[in-house]
Amino acid sequence: MTGNGKVSFIITDHAGNQTTVTGEVTNIDKTPPVLHLEPSTNEWTKETISIKATASDERGVVQIILPNGNVVNGTSTTFSVRANGTYSFMAKDPAGNTTSRSITITNFDGDKPKLEMDILNETSTRIDIRLKYGD
Repeated sequence: MTGNGKVSFIITDHAGNQTTVTGEVTNIDKTPPVLHLEPSTNEWTKETISIKATASDERGVVQIILPNGNVVNGTSTTFSVRANGTYSFMAKDPAGNTTSRSITITNFDGDKPKLEMDILNETSTRIDIRLKYGD
């Protein structure tokens, strides 16, 4: 059986007597869980960014699999990052249905700005300099 519905069984003995039993199957789950990902901030930051993963399903969520492969039993967890990139999560329900979602972090900046100064010309009353800066 591949889905919920009625099922009937007919049993016949050697003399041709038959018995029919009918039942209804209502617990086949093919619906994957819902997985929501949310970063702790969308603003530029040098601090660790926490990604909150929250999963839901009518029949419960067994686990959330984090980008590093660690498995968390339950419906929510956080994953901390200190680098820009794409992070993929997976949620799994008791029937084995899965949902995968990814989130791209682009607002982490842990590098100090760079500043270079060159003296171009120097006199007793004036100094010409060139500043080069970047991040």
